[in-house]
Amino acid sequence: MKEKEEKEKKEKEKEIEKEKKEKEKEKKEKEKKKKKKKEKEKEEKVKEKEKKEKEKEKKEKEKEKGKEKKEKEKEGKEKKEKEYKGIQRNTKDIQTATDLLVLMRLLDFAILSNLQE
Repeated sequence: MKEKEEKEKKEKEKEIEKEKKEKEKEKKEKEKKKKKKKEKEKEEKVKEKEKKEKEKEKKEKEKEKGKEKKEKEKEGKEKKEKEYKGIQRNTKDIQTATDLLVLMRLLDFAILSNLQE
């Protein structure tokens, strides 16, 4: 009887040991999975951060292009205004010259009229 009890006791101890090993193995697997999940989340965060940085850079470039475009438009507008003012000045000069020519002809006519009298 004693041997049978000892045998049963040993078997129970073996079972208990086996269960302990299985639990330990399961625990290690869970930890591994948890660690893997954390690493994956970390990688996703890094990717998300990089994506946001790229978007930010893209927006900054677009903003810079917009500024350059506005500056070019402003320069073009100023150039056109200068040309227009130049044309106006030239027109005034031409008008003045025309008026002077008319006055000179009138003066010539008046002088000729006086000479003929």
